[in-house]
Amino acid sequence: MAKISANYEVVFIIDPAQGEEGVAALTEKFKTLVEQNSSAMEVEEWGKRKLAYAINYITEGYYVLISFTSAPEFPKETHCVELTESTINANSRLFDSIDDVPREAYTMGIGTIMAAKEILVVANGSDKADIVGMFYEVRPEVILGGGSAYFLPQGTPGSKRKDSTNYLELFQKDGYKFVSDRTELLAAVDGKAPQKLLGLFHTGNMDGWIDRHQWKGNTVKKFPNQPDLTDAFDAAVKVLGQNKEGFFLMLEAGLVDKFSHPLDWTRSVGDTIAFDKVVERAQKYVDEHPDTLLIVTGDHTHSISVAGTVDDNKPGKDMREKVGVYADAGYPNYVDADKDGFPDDFAPSKRLAVFFGAHPDYYETYRAYPDKTFNPAVKNEKGEYVADETYKSVEGGHFVEGNLPRNESQGVHTVDDLVVTARGPKSEEIKGFMNSTEIFRVMAEALALGH
Repeated sequence: MAKISANYEVVFIIDPAQGEEGVAALTEKFKTLVEQNSSAMEVEEWGKRKLAYAINYITEGYYVLISFTSAPEFPKETHCVELTESTINANSRLFDSIDDVPREAYTMGIGTIMAAKEILVVANGSDKADIVGMFYEVRPEVILGGGSAYFLPQGTPGSKRKDSTNYLELFQKDGYKFVSDRTELLAAVDGKAPQKLLGLFHTGNMDGWIDRHQWKGNTVKKFPNQPDLTDAFDAAVKVLGQNKEGFFLMLEAGLVDKFSHPLDWTRSVGDTIAFDKVVERAQKYVDEHPDTLLIVTGDHTHSISVAGTVDDNKPGKDMREKVGVYADAGYPNYVDADKDGFPDDFAPSKRLAVFFGAHPDYYETYRAYPDKTFNPAVKNEKGEYVADETYKSVEGGHFVEGNLPRNESQGVHTVDDLVVTARGPKSEEIKGFMNSTEIFRVMAEALALGH
C-alpha cells in the first residue's frame, strides 16, 4: 500500500446528455479509480447545475465532488501525455498536414490544481452570478474589479443575484480584507498587506480612464473614487508577493474591448494607454525579480484602424472633408503637458481619424462623446438594429451603412493575428506564429509543472 501523504478534493462535471445511466456509470468509474488509489474517500453528488459559461453549447452539467487521501503519485501534477489517434485525427483540421499535428500535450493534473498557492482570477460574462459562486469555491487570494451587484443578495439595492446568498459577507468571514474604492485599496496595502484581498469598485463595469480622470462621464459621479489598473497591479503584487514560493497574477484591461464594441475608439485608446502603464510596472518587477515570466497579449482583436487625422480647422461643415490621409494627414495636436503619458485633451482640434471595419448601421460624427459611451445602433419595431438617430443631427456627420447582420447591435471581434511578447524564463519560446494553447505550454514549463 502506498504511503499516504496528503488530502485532496476533486470536482468533475458530466454532460447530462449521457442520461441517468451514463452519468451513474461515469461517476462509478471515477469513484472506483480513486478508491483503488486512496483511502478515506467521501463522495458528494451535487447533481445538475448551470455551468458558468457554455462549453460546446452545453449549459448544464452534473457535478460530483470526491474528497480523498492518497500518495502524491496518484494525483499527478501537470504532465506531458501522448495523444490518442482519434485526438490527432480530430486536430488535423487545424493543420496543413496530419504529419504536422502534435503527438503530445500537457494536461493539468489534480496535484497541480491543489498545489496552487496564489491565484488572481478576473472574469466577466452573462453568468457572472454563477462565476462569483465559483470564486468562493476556489477562493483566489486577490479579486479586484467591478461587479459587486453579483456578490450581494437579492433584495439589496443594486443586486443582480436571484438568490439570498451574500458572497460579500462570506468572503469577509473567510478572512478577506474588503475595499470598495481607491482610498481603501491604497490604505489596505500601506504597510503590511493582508493575506487575502477583495476589491469591488462598481456594481457593474468600471468606468474608463478618460471618464475617471478627464470627462467625468458615464457613471463616474456615482462611483467617483475608482482605482486605476496600476493601483490594482501594485496592490495585488503586495498581497501575492508575500508568498516566498511565488505566485500567478492575471490582469486584464477589459475596457479596451468594452469600448471597442460600441465603436468608441477614444475611450478604448485611453484604457490601452492605461494598460501600457501596467506593463511598464510589470517590466520593473521583472527587472527586480528576474525569475518572473511576464507575458503580454490579448484574447482577440477588433477591426479598428487609423486612417489619418480629422482637422476641425479645415474649411466647411462636412466632417468627411476634414479627414486627412497620407501626406495630408500631418500630426495630431495632442498635448501631454503634465508628462503622465496621457493626452491632456483626448479630443483636440486635430485628432486621429479612426474607423471600424465590422459594424452595424451608425452615424459617423468624427467626434468624441464626453457624456457617455457612443451607442451606434438601436432596435427598431422589426427587432432589427438600425443607426441611433441621436447622432443624426450632429453637424457634419453622415450615415454609414453597416456590414454586419441586422441582429448585431455593435462591432464584433475579428480573427486578425495578435502580438504576443514575453520576458523572463522560457520567454525565448514566445516567437513567430503560435496557437494560444502553446502559450500555456510555455507557462507550464517555466513553472516546472511538467517535471
